[in-house]
Amino acid sequence: KKDLFFAVKNYEINTIKAIEASINHGVKEFFIISLFYDDTEFDELEKYRFLLYKKTINKIKNKYNTYVKIIDLDDPFKDLDKKNLLCDFLHQTSEGNKLQAEFIIKELTKKSKVINE
Repeated sequence: KKDLFFAVKNYEINTIKAIEASINHGVKEFFIISLFYDDTEFDELEKYRFLLYKKTINKIKNKYNTYVKIIDLDDPFKDLDKKNLLCDFLHQTSEGNKLQAEFIIKELTKKSKVINE
């Protein structure tokens, strides 16, 4: 658990550095895309890791609330049959990648000020 905690903490530090760099270089908005997965296969450590990750991206979003936007694919994909969309609990098939890309484009179009200017 300690290793997982530090791995997610490292993700947080690196993501904040990327956000700060983008702000300093005049980027108008920053998106974090959280890909879908199949949590029915998770053991306790995987559940802990993804819980930490979700808390971290929400913490980042709250800190940069008008600048950072989250596209979280978990809920839209939760009720779908993922057997043709995933190779394992995390990695997408070609079909899964295409469906995921379509959803990301749809969400970017809805949420992006830059795209809608």
